[in-house]
This record gives sequence, C-alpha cells and structure tokens, in this order.
Amino acid sequence: MQRKLSSQHLCRLAGRPIQLLERCVFTDNLLFVQQLVNEGKMSGLENALYQAWFSPMADLFPELAPDAFIYLRAPPPICYDRLKHRSRSEESSIPLEYLEQLHEKHENLFMKCSRAVAGHPEVPPHGGYCVRTLLGSETHKALHGRPVLVLDWSGHRLASKPEDRAALAQRIREFIVDI
Repeated sequence: MQRKLSSQHLCRLAGRPIQLLERCVFTDNLLFVQQLVNEGKMSGLENALYQAWFSPMADLFPELAPDAFIYLRAPPPICYDRLKHRSRSEESSIPLEYLEQLHEKHENLFMKCSRAVAGHPEVPPHGGYCVRTLLGSETHKALHGRPVLVLDWSGHRLASKPEDRAALAQRIREFIVDI
C-alpha cells in the first residue's frame, strides 16, 4: 500500500504538496486527550491546561488543520481480531474495551459531527464509502467544512486481496484529487 500511495506519487497526482498522517493535533485533542480524561489518566486541571494551550495554537497556526480526513471505519471486534493477528508485542495489552471507546469517539467525530455530502449515502455501504463534511460548531472551528472520506473496512484485510487494495488506493486517489 505504501508503495502505491507514496507521497511523491500523490503530490504529482494532486499537483500540490500532500502529507498523509496517521493522526493530527486535532484528532489528538478530540479523541485521545478525551480518552485520557475519561480513563482518569489526565486530570481536569491537566486537561484545562492542555485546552488553554491548544485553542490559541490552533488559531495562531491555521495550517495545522488538515485539508481532509480519511476514516477507515471498522467495528471494534474486527479491529481487535486484526490487532491479535498482527501479534505486535506493543499491542498485546490493548483490551477490546479500549478499542470500543476509541471507536465511539471516532464515530462521534467523523459521523455524528458531520453531514453527508450531496449524492453520498449517510453511512458507507458494506465495503463501500461515503463522503462527509465536518461541522466546526461540533468539532473545532478550524475543521469546519473539511471533507471526510469514510471507507467501510469491516470486511477487508489490508493484505488479503490485491483487487481490494487497488480499489482502496483508487478511491483515495480520487478523493485527494477532488479536495
């Protein structure tokens, strides 16, 4: 997959610089920091300090906001099975409950705090996709209007079928060109 979607290829494809990131400062704040707060691993004071830092920085550096998001949507039990199948030592202690909590936060951000783009379904059909637009009033003002490509990844394995990988790569290419 990385070879097919190399950054050089995507830059040529879209005609402008593109960076693909696993996470950004906004998902860190809206998903992972909130998870730490919910688990009691970050105190109210620590969260208040983080938020007092985050909002001015996001306002001062608007380029931190991604142009778009790609959400590989899959149910937590499938993610958990994939995690166990990979057998990475650093992932061995991750419980299913943690994945369920993160899934809920991702669903809230990318599905509930967004609206479907005209001509796209509300949710991706099995094995399909939809395109949504984030609502800044529900997330962060810097994210308002940012497109989200939601790919249903519940029935796929990234390394299984070449035709699945090719279809995924093509859909991502089209999305990036359309941004």
